[in-house]
Order: sequence, then structure tokens, then C-alpha cells
Amino acid sequence: MGAHNSETKAKSSAEFLAEATRILEAREVTHGGKLDNHSKLAVLWSAYLTIKLGVRVELNPSDAATLMLLLKVARQHSGAYNDDDDVDAVSYAAIAGELRAVEQASIPKFAPDRFEQQFMSAPPSFLRTMIRKAKRAERRAKRGAR
Repeated sequence: MGAHNSETKAKSSAEFLAEATRILEAREVTHGGKLDNHSKLAVLWSAYLTIKLGVRVELNPSDAATLMLLLKVARQHSGAYNDDDDVDAVSYAAIAGELRAVEQASIPKFAPDRFEQQFMSAPPSFLRTMIRKAKRAERRAKRGAR
């Protein structure tokens, strides 16, 4: 990709969508499933924000994708134009929509009492525990989607 310059033909919306689709498919092979990755991000960010803010924060996988989308929006307004930022924004918007649909269908909500206990008194190994829980939630979601 790289930065856009005046000699480069402007991309159409269809071209942005096609490139985003190609990248999403490639990333699925390289990095694994969207639900798995964004579940882990949601757990890690929830833990970080809960500890940092001292209040319970409950993010779900679609929240993680939306936050990544906002990162790309911020980058769109920093420095020179780079169409990669727009392609990535399209990708994260699509991921957020897909994950929201999955969540509505099958991902259980956090149990507030367990969540608070785990994060407010978490030992150093809490990240491993939370990743394990995210994997269990993903397996339950996959079983529910069948």
C-alpha cells in the first residue's frame, strides 16, 4: 500500500471493499479467527481498564473491533493520507458488525460478581486465566452457532 500521492488514481468504494476482503481472508489464515482474537483483546482491555480506572469495565469482542476502528479513524487524521488506514477502517467496521451479530446470538455476558472478584484481587497469572476463559466462551459460542 503506502501513502497516496497525486499520481495515484483514487480508489473506488468497491476497490476499498475488495482490498479489505482480501486482507481479512489473508489475516484469518495468518492470525486465526476474528472471534478468538477480538475475544482475547476484549478480555485484556477489560482487565487493564478495570485495574486502571478502579471500576468494572466489561468489553466484548465487538467492542474490541470498534476500538480498533477508532484507532484507524485517529490515524486518518494524523500525518499524510495513507489509504491503508481506510482499508483497515473498513475491515474493522466489518469485523465489529460480524462480531456484534455473533454476540447477539450466542456469547454469554460476563457475570459481574465473578468478574469483579477475578480482576480486583487478580494474581499475576490473571492474564492466562482470562485468555482461558475467552477460549471457553469462544467454544461455547461456536457450539451455539451450529
